[in-house]
Amino acid sequence: MAHEVETAMFFAKPAWHGLGIVLDHAPTSTEALAQAGLDWTVAKQSIQLVDGDVIDDQFGLVRQSDGRVLGVVGSSYEPVQNATAFAAVDEVLGGEVFYESAGSLRNGKTIFILAQIGETQVSSDDRLIDYLLLTNNHDGTQKVRIFPTQVRVVCQNTLNLSLRRQRGLRNPSIQLTHTKSFAQRLEEAKGSLAACKAIRERWNAQVAAMAQTKMSSTEEHDVLDRAVDIIMARGITETIIDRQTAQANGSYLDAMLAETTLTDQKKAERARIKRDGILSTILQNLDRERDLGGDSAWSLFNAIGSFADHQMHGERTSAEGHFTSQLLPNGTAANVKSQVLDLVLEKASIQ
Repeated sequence: MAHEVETAMFFAKPAWHGLGIVLDHAPTSTEALAQAGLDWTVAKQSIQLVDGDVIDDQFGLVRQSDGRVLGVVGSSYEPVQNATAFAAVDEVLGGEVFYESAGSLRNGKTIFILAQIGETQVSSDDRLIDYLLLTNNHDGTQKVRIFPTQVRVVCQNTLNLSLRRQRGLRNPSIQLTHTKSFAQRLEEAKGSLAACKAIRERWNAQVAAMAQTKMSSTEEHDVLDRAVDIIMARGITETIIDRQTAQANGSYLDAMLAETTLTDQKKAERARIKRDGILSTILQNLDRERDLGGDSAWSLFNAIGSFADHQMHGERTSAEGHFTSQLLPNGTAANVKSQVLDLVLEKASIQ
């Protein structure tokens, strides 16, 4: 399953996939560790071949509760245990910590811990909840990462979304290697969280300002025009208009190849149709956002952001998505939203 959930714990609100334990109270780190099914440890074990030889400087990462091999690492690698990860969040935040969710993904290869650190009321119907997310891989592929997010992580999909948004909104993160100096590095990195907090506070202030700012029709038109330029430049809008062409030609790849045989006039016409299609979709989003949050710069940003998150790639098969991601590795929703945010803030004169 795409959610990749093995075990999990959630406070008050169930996850979309319906898995895991839902608690009616905010748990302590000790309780969250147990309720999330994370009360197990990982150990390095020598790798022995069938002929009895032991591989030098290579070790298996083995979950002690069931003997599952999670990954292969070198001699300098030191596992960061789940209990240590919870202790790190407790130490970083200090005081009473409000744990929102925690769990094991990919059969123990990835774990996540999410703690609530505050909220901002944007309007009567819209609020932003700030979380601190720790994610750790037990397969040797990633560092321990700690960073603020506004995504409620409940599965692999939402973890990926949080990671993408962290990059797209340029949030700093603490990244710690799996070595014996983990505790020392965590202490040294604590200062970085002050920068994280400052950036989140600035972001929340910008959101509040956008929600209170009504842009002129000229300013709004300029943002929309330049936003469509950014999206078109990414080259990732083929499915908005080209889906019917792709179906007629038999495949998405055929449609992409057919594009190279068009005359300049035809290409210009196709580009115009694409542009009109993108703008029309964003304007529909904007009508919905205005119904929810009023006529503001925040509604405009959300309308374009919704397009980037949910409509920019259309409905593709996995093969088509793989082809496009290989062709356009920088064509991400996060990059588009980051540039659009700068546009909206500039036009709305928000610092």
